[in-house]
Amino acid sequence: MRNRSLFLLTFLACSIPANYAFCDMHSCKDKSGNIYVADEAWKLPANCVNRSTLSTDRPANTENSGSGPSAPTAESGRRDRTSPEVSQRRESDTVETASSRQKLLPLLAEKKFSALNAKIREVQRSYDTDFRNEKAMTALLREFETVDPKVEALLDAWAASCPNDFQPFLCRAAYLSMRGKYARGFAFASETTGTQFQNMASLYAKASADCRKALQLNPGLVHAYAYLINMGGSTDDVDLKPLLDQALKINPYSLTVREEYLGNLAPRWGGSLEQMKAFVDEARSYVDRYPALKILEGQLYIAEGLDADGEKQYPRAIDLYTKALTYGESRIAYWRRGNAHQHMSLSKAIADYDKAIAMDPSFILAYYNRYAARGLSGDVQGAMTDLCRITELGMSAADMAREFQANELDLKRKLAKSCK
Repeated sequence: MRNRSLFLLTFLACSIPANYAFCDMHSCKDKSGNIYVADEAWKLPANCVNRSTLSTDRPANTENSGSGPSAPTAESGRRDRTSPEVSQRRESDTVETASSRQKLLPLLAEKKFSALNAKIREVQRSYDTDFRNEKAMTALLREFETVDPKVEALLDAWAASCPNDFQPFLCRAAYLSMRGKYARGFAFASETTGTQFQNMASLYAKASADCRKALQLNPGLVHAYAYLINMGGSTDDVDLKPLLDQALKINPYSLTVREEYLGNLAPRWGGSLEQMKAFVDEARSYVDRYPALKILEGQLYIAEGLDADGEKQYPRAIDLYTKALTYGESRIAYWRRGNAHQHMSLSKAIADYDKAIAMDPSFILAYYNRYAARGLSGDVQGAMTDLCRITELGMSAADMAREFQANELDLKRKLAKSCK
């Protein structure tokens, strides 16, 4: 016990952010001085925090899980639309297997543009032929949703080499939209600089232009509309309904575009559960032919779970996220349930992070939360493996220090020691 306690004190004092309370979405702040793990507690230095309580310095209409204001803020002029369940990917994705991943980034690194075009064309044609193949195209584009800065020049070279093919523009849109979300960061609008908002807007403008270029070259790209809806949700200036209608004309059974639109109806973004339920009701007529659409029901329970989180009713939140999972596996439901579990059981939290990462191997926030949870539970090697994986996904120590309020020098030291 003494050795474990010593590790926890060292790990937390040096590695976990000074304000850490398990990064749910944006804010990682808390105020107390204890770390509670199951039935045990260790007293930490004053700069460490209590995982069992959450910060009270949050806007009135936000969930405990750290989501931003539910309405536009005067400071940003935009809806604070960057919570991970929408900023990183669709809320409810089917389980991603090794066979579903195309492994396209190595081809991009080798500048094998013809091979890239051929593989993506094949998957898109398969989707055009059978709407049930949508998830394969979603998984393909997910590979390009990275924050690795080295990828941009390669995508630019691809687009320059193949100006009449939709593939490089759609993939670059996927990349730039993700870069835009991380350029803005996950803090509240009041804690985000004007420069961060400007950087997000600049990257979103480029991504939107790429979506529209891809649609000019191939008007049947449902995923281009999905990205436009996702990015358009960050501002009140974009009418998302015409984008939804156009996408559903192409594929009335699209889960991807419905999930993006449904996310904009959530209470935390100025919508309501009633609006979400009405939208889900409209999709029910398509469920018989495409049962995968049932997963939209799960998002209603995720939204209710966020309310329970906000009231610190963690057992109820866990029950609601579990109910959401009965409608289909969701990386967000697993991740959120893990965040609720960490108030009571690190082992259950880690198990849920494992499942979220299995579904989305590039889910940075899940890796970071698992890194911290593993450290708190005494698994140094596992914690460092997660930290290294985050850097492989393109986040530097400086990026992590900014996004997760961590100590940059300590992160650099750990990365230099543990990561190749």
